[in-house]
Amino acid sequence: MSFESSLSRAIFSSRERLTKVLRDNKGRYSISRDGHVSLNLNDAEVVKPIVRQIEIFGDTEERRKNE
Repeated sequence: MSFESSLSRAIFSSRERLTKVLRDNKGRYSISRDGHVSLNLNDAEVVKPIVRQIEIFGDTEERRKNE
């Protein structure tokens, strides 16, 4: 298998995944003409995973480079 065909398949696969995610989440986001993506934060199903991620990272401490 050549690199080119592998890359082509990966791009196609990525495109399919993106299409599926966009379809599955219709109404939970909007995309402006210039490509800006906004989430519908009035939808509880949108907010739930965000809250989960905040809880997961809530105990994370910041470390500076020089420490």
